[in-house]
Amino acid sequence: MGGPDTPLDHARWSHERSYWLREALANDPGAPCPPLSGETEADVLIVGGGYTGMWTAHFLKEREPALDVVVLEQDICGGGPSGRNGGFVNDLAEEVETLLEVSGAGGARAVCEASGHSVRELGSWCEKHGVNAWYEPRPHPRTWAWRPRRRRTGTGGRGWTRWSGSGSRPAGCAS
Repeated sequence: MGGPDTPLDHARWSHERSYWLREALANDPGAPCPPLSGETEADVLIVGGGYTGMWTAHFLKEREPALDVVVLEQDICGGGPSGRNGGFVNDLAEEVETLLEVSGAGGARAVCEASGHSVRELGSWCEKHGVNAWYEPRPHPRTWAWRPRRRRTGTGGRGWTRWSGSGSRPAGCAS
């Protein structure tokens, strides 16, 4: 069985594509991106076309339009774990216990604040660029399980309370 020739062929070819990626490619399959053959030169080479790689390329070009940026991806950009996230972006508040252990209170606070900012910034980017990504800020998806977890284990939320000085959780999720 041969492989795909275009992004849309690839989406149809692979049963592992998320609903979101299949829908996007059905609406706009984009230009074919043939495999790199031969040698090329670039100011910046980014390996991987997931969230980190694509955002890095986007913001580099936004800040320096003349910059020659090449993104190398083994599959299709957004076809890996970044594209299989179910349509949610979350902050890292749920990981506060681990962050406290690894980074201390200051580091945990910085990571949680930065990750919450990233969720909000995604909404701002969509609005600025006219992208209808169905962005809707929501309470954290695990908020509903927070109290039962605390009752069940007796540990849930202690790290958050220690970090924030309260038992309340921020809203850091969008769907």
